[in-house]
Amino acid sequence: MSHSRLCSEIITRTARALGGEEALARVLKEDPQDVKAWARGTREAPLSVYIKALDLLANAARNKEKS
Repeated sequence: MSHSRLCSEIITRTARALGGEEALARVLKEDPQDVKAWARGTREAPLSVYIKALDLLANAARNKEKS
C-alpha cells in the first residue's frame, strides 16, 4: 500500500469511528473540505493531522474493546 493510500485509509477509518468526516473535521479543527480531500486521497494530509488521526483511531479501538 502506498503512503498516500495509507494516509487516506487512516483518515477514512478515523472519520468512520468518530461518526463521519464532519465530526473528524470538528475534532481536528480542520476544514471539512480538507478532511474530505484527504479521505479521498486527492490531497495528502499534513503529518500532524495524520498523527492525530492515528491517535484518535487507536483511542476509538481501545474504547470499543472496553465496551
